[in-house]
Amino acid sequence: MAAFVSADSDPTSSTYGTLFTLQLPSNALVPGPGLVHNDFRAFPAASTEISLLDQHGSTVDEGNLLTLPIGGSFVYVEPLFVRSTAGTSFPTLKRVLVSFNGTVAYAPTLAAALDTAFGAAGPSQPPTTTTPPPPTGGTPSTVAALITQLQAAQVDAEKALRAGDLTAYAAAEKRIASLIGQLAAASKASGSPSPSPSPSPSPSPTSTG
Repeated sequence: MAAFVSADSDPTSSTYGTLFTLQLPSNALVPGPGLVHNDFRAFPAASTEISLLDQHGSTVDEGNLLTLPIGGSFVYVEPLFVRSTAGTSFPTLKRVLVSFNGTVAYAPTLAAALDTAFGAAGPSQPPTTTTPPPPTGGTPSTVAALITQLQAAQVDAEKALRAGDLTAYAAAEKRIASLIGQLAAASKASGSPSPSPSPSPSPSPTSTG
């Protein structure tokens, strides 16, 4: 990528509508959005799951690939949506792909993908096998029980995905989402750290390369 162009989209700003250009050094080997998109498609966990989801009555829609300058580098974010092939269906956010400094993350939420890409959750750890940390001595029994149920639900989701059973997979994912909500509420009540909610992607500047 040779340059990054953005526009001020804040209507209350005095520079609203102004274009800004970030010129990259001529010797900088920064992958552009096209190369990163190819990396996303070649990422084993993503390519396997997309192949399974993009059939049997469902289809995968790729969201806009966002390019954001951060920390002297660029972070790339691409959401993946799944919808039924029925005419009245609506896309549902299923996974988020993130790339930062060569590390690709693939997770159910933006927060989890960013944690992995930035090293907070271990870049080589597949999100579908990620389990919550074991309960500590001060963890209430309710939180411990929810963690056990969440681990079991994740195992069920993996088994269903490997078997190509999308109905069972969707049911397990729904159970996982419910348990995460319960775990967050229980952790907050007990004073333990709770899982971070996934922020909604905000409007992003466009990039050219």
